[in-house]
Amino acid sequence: MANDRCGTWGFSDGDLLISSTEGGETPFVIGATEAAAQISDQAPFFLHCNPDSILVEHVERSRAIIENPAIHKINLAVGPMALSGSTRMQASTVLMAGIGFAMKHSRNPEAMKADFDAWQQWAIETVDWSFLSDFTELESATYKAGEFVLYDPGPFGITVLTDTTERSPTFTLTPFERSGESDPPSFCYLHLPKTDSVSEAWAHLLNREPRPLEWGDLSQVTNAEAMTKFDFSNAVVENRSNKTQHSFRISSNTEAIIWKFSNATHRIAVPESVDFFGQNLLLKLLLNAHSTLIMGRLHRYEDNLMTYVSANNFKLIDRAVRYVRLLLEPHHELVVDYETVTRRLLEEKETLQPDEPIVLKTVAAILGGNP
Repeated sequence: MANDRCGTWGFSDGDLLISSTEGGETPFVIGATEAAAQISDQAPFFLHCNPDSILVEHVERSRAIIENPAIHKINLAVGPMALSGSTRMQASTVLMAGIGFAMKHSRNPEAMKADFDAWQQWAIETVDWSFLSDFTELESATYKAGEFVLYDPGPFGITVLTDTTERSPTFTLTPFERSGESDPPSFCYLHLPKTDSVSEAWAHLLNREPRPLEWGDLSQVTNAEAMTKFDFSNAVVENRSNKTQHSFRISSNTEAIIWKFSNATHRIAVPESVDFFGQNLLLKLLLNAHSTLIMGRLHRYEDNLMTYVSANNFKLIDRAVRYVRLLLEPHHELVVDYETVTRRLLEEKETLQPDEPIVLKTVAAILGGNP
């Protein structure tokens, strides 16, 4: 351990930290970046997606890092999110693209723009995204029928894992269940069919042995034992054998990325100029759109508001209150002040049932049960 402040990561002088936070105000990211600036002679990079002017004016910790001359700042603001409050599509994608293309061309930065332009021409202008409609309809129908999905990601494990796990907090879904425990099942789960044990599955997924963290009181959710509770090996088929499951396979060859689910199959032609990183970047965009559309068919948002937002901290309570007011005013021509909505939302939260949307519940309560 090179420095006690860095735990088991071993970050030391000469190392470079590239940190990213969609909002630009995440405390852990800011703290790690500030620590890196003190430890290493390599100035860290801090990438974020909110305008500097807003962060500097309203968030003290963001102002401190933006004004810190020992840190390189890169602002990648992309404007309002397509789904309000959800950064997984635009913000996280631009961060992945920015960091990925920069690392690819670190020795020849002049080549980066041409590479990105070629990727964009393929991914946005050439690939026909309309194929998603068949897959969206089939997967949403599976969940409506009370059935489940096992994602076989082929070589795209991290990209598929990221999308499927992000669905849980974004749309208040049951997260991946832990093997050997009585957790309720998640809509979908990851399956790595070439692996036969937990350790083998994690090593295959990460392309290295996992490096879990012993973080004091948080160790129970970050250590090695916690990781073993999530078994993506062939054992997952047996673990979920009491459920009707359907395989969603994403594979690739030298010429195409192939989606297959139920009776739908689609091939996305990949030109020689697009490498594995570029394929993953497109796949992220496609899966984010696909899963968001699924949640729309399951009525997990209204307009572009996350009506199933989980109001379990001050930030999310504020977000839920604002969504209630946004739904009341244009749809019902009713303007209710912030304090009144907050009080009613907290009252409704006390009787909230599992899988019940706090935003819509509060709207109905304010309207007297007649939304």
